[in-house]
Amino acid sequence: MRLVGWYLENSTRGILAYSVNIAASAVGIWLFTVLGLLSTPPMVWFLFLGLGLLVYFWPLSKVRRTFPEV
Repeated sequence: MRLVGWYLENSTRGILAYSVNIAASAVGIWLFTVLGLLSTPPMVWFLFLGLGLLVYFWPLSKVRRTFPEV
């Protein structure tokens, strides 16, 4: 938690960074609620986790090289 605070304090666009942080938290809560209410199996949860991690780490060239170009 302290690392997030450090990044928010040292960001050149702190208000935007904080807004994105709050929006992502709200989306995560809603996604958790919907998946729970729909009684989805664990595979669906892991699919969302994998997609989220892929989006988060996509800027790293090592991650992009693991996927063949289409």
